[in-house]
Amino acid sequence: MTQQTQPAAGRVESHEWLETYGDDTQSARRRRMMPRKLHVLGLDTIISKDAAVLDLCCGHGETLDVLYELGCRDLTGVDIHVPESLRAEPRFKVVEGDASEPDGVLDESMDWILCLHALHHLETPERIKTLMDSAFRILKPGGRLSFIDFPNSVQIRAAFWFFRHFKPLLVTPYLKWFGTIVEEEWPFLQYYLPKFPQVWQTIHDDRRFQVEIERHELFYFFLTVRKPLR
Repeated sequence: MTQQTQPAAGRVESHEWLETYGDDTQSARRRRMMPRKLHVLGLDTIISKDAAVLDLCCGHGETLDVLYELGCRDLTGVDIHVPESLRAEPRFKVVEGDASEPDGVLDESMDWILCLHALHHLETPERIKTLMDSAFRILKPGGRLSFIDFPNSVQIRAAFWFFRHFKPLLVTPYLKWFGTIVEEEWPFLQYYLPKFPQVWQTIHDDRRFQVEIERHELFYFFLTVRKPLR
């Protein structure tokens, strides 16, 4: 694999990625899978209905939608690109901005912050450290920060290699869709994956937080950390 030595400054998702990611069928699929993922992170059993939740890189709002169904009403999403359908959504507040440094969020105003399937878009340990600093500032004492993303495992590297080099074998609609996503995200992934040990250390070993939930599955890790009470 050819690896990029430096990330491009200010890189954002391409128009092709935005169109592919926004596919209605795949959005519905993400929505169906989200309750189980939130359960692994502890949200459905720990979170109170009046909790203030911030979803970083909220995409098309599938996570916010599930949280609303769980009874949460103080929901905010941030993404560098907010689709028009989500701008008009009355159930949550959604703003455009940098997930690593969300603007306009008050200090100690959030009970839970989520960064789901989006950490690799930040690419570098430095930007991820900025996210951790922002989260510590924004979270209330006792507030939680949760992640889901790819580790730099043998199986994930093999899967990405397959998707990028055996495109004629991607015959189902989902495989074709995911193959396109991998190709479009490769500018991010090729920098993020080799740096994963530093990324993991940045989020898992941040001494300001206490690890509450840690789970490793075939292609993803799940992590929830907590800001201590005063």
